[in-house]
Amino acid sequence: MRVVFLGGTAFTGPWAVRELVERGHDVTVFHRGKSEPELPNTVRHVHGDVAQFEDYVDELRMLSPDVVVDMLAFLPEDCRRLLALKEDSRAVEVHPETAQRLGLHDHAPAEVKTPRGQLVLPVKVFAGLMPDVLAIPFGFGRRYGGRWCAGIGENPADLVDPQTDPLTGTSLWNSTWATIRKA
Repeated sequence: MRVVFLGGTAFTGPWAVRELVERGHDVTVFHRGKSEPELPNTVRHVHGDVAQFEDYVDELRMLSPDVVVDMLAFLPEDCRRLLALKEDSRAVEVHPETAQRLGLHDHAPAEVKTPRGQLVLPVKVFAGLMPDVLAIPFGFGRRYGGRWCAGIGENPADLVDPQTDPLTGTSLWNSTWATIRKA
């Protein structure tokens, strides 16, 4: 897994970085370069100041991180740094055959519609799905979240029919019929 740390050279950061490297993950640390703790030599360092974060977004996106850990998040606007690097986390994933048949392209907006509602999301063409199946990752879209994360992204839970597994009592989040088309 590719992990990018924003910060990560002080306090608990080095410990977390070392642990992830020991577990076989590819880790990059974005930091000012004022302190260089002893980290494994496989860790990439991108030196920059979070005050000019937008100047580094493209470089960090090119790393295609699976996970972004922000050790510097103290204010509500800090949450938006994560989204700048993980914009595809708010995308609808579509198999390449389905995308081609429907004329959908990476990063282009698409409307996903269910009986409960609709969202317009960027498309992420992803061969890891079965054809004619859509996937929208949970976790980044929210309407609420207090002063920290309110109003960030779209919430796929708005599209899902709330059902409960009769055996376990857990929520069933993966069985809603949906349509998709170019927005």
